[in-house]
Amino acid sequence: EPDVPPIVLTDEYIEEVESSMPLLPSEYRSELTRIGLDRAVIEDIIAVPSTAQAVMEVLKSSNAEHAKRAAFWLMQPQSDDNTDADTAIEISPAQLVKLSEMVSDSKLSSTAAKDVLAEMMKTGDDPESIAEKKNLIQVSDEGALDAIVAEVLAENEKAANDVKAGEMKAIGFLVGQVMAKSKGKANPALAQQLIKKHLGV
Repeated sequence: EPDVPPIVLTDEYIEEVESSMPLLPSEYRSELTRIGLDRAVIEDIIAVPSTAQAVMEVLKSSNAEHAKRAAFWLMQPQSDDNTDADTAIEISPAQLVKLSEMVSDSKLSSTAAKDVLAEMMKTGDDPESIAEKKNLIQVSDEGALDAIVAEVLAENEKAANDVKAGEMKAIGFLVGQVMAKSKGKANPALAQQLIKKHLGV
């Protein structure tokens, strides 16, 4: 037999091969449990390898908050008969992180984010451009929202007085009126804060 020289594998090559290997289900479970996902959700994610990989890539490139949000987003369309689950992998981790950041920054509501995601799955477009095109960017400008709150309180004196009297259930109605006047674009948390400020509660 001819002499075969020993094969020397560099550390860099070994590291590259290891990083390209998919995680084992037990490793996925460990990482997804760490970010606070329920066991049933984790098993659903692991059942779709492309989804599990996408969630892990989001986690590696950002943080647990964005990964957890991405996990729920990617699992949701799979129960929709009109959406092919495999299209979810066409959205890059960077796009998912950007969409999640828009929710964290109060630029999008959770409901609006789902609408943006559905459009991203169809077009692959940037989440911010989709949100702007669909007029879904949340109003978080205190000055603009304050004027709407003042108008709502003037038109709904009974509900305003109920809140002043300690009936906090009425504040939900008032927030709903603000949302209606803003065509769903108001930041509900800020709207509630401004209502309380106006009413001194």
